[in-house]
Amino acid sequence: MTGERCNGEFRTADWDTYRMNTREPFVELEAPEAEIALVDEALAALKDAGIIQRSSYDQAAFEAHREAVRESFEIPWTAISPRRE
Repeated sequence: MTGERCNGEFRTADWDTYRMNTREPFVELEAPEAEIALVDEALAALKDAGIIQRSSYDQAAFEAHREAVRESFEIPWTAISPRRE
């Protein structure tokens, strides 16, 4: 397990050390397999808490979205912020 649930909170083991280099915002931060496992755990926690109805998602669509963000924005990783480019 890469994350843990405690008192209704889902937290990754590295939450306090996970850092992105803002000068290189699109550098891969972790192996895709590790990222997918963590996302799956987080979604399962949300589903178990009744926040979302299902924990499955279209991984190919997400990767297409991520690539579109990389091509269209000069912002870190795949975050979308209020700041406009």
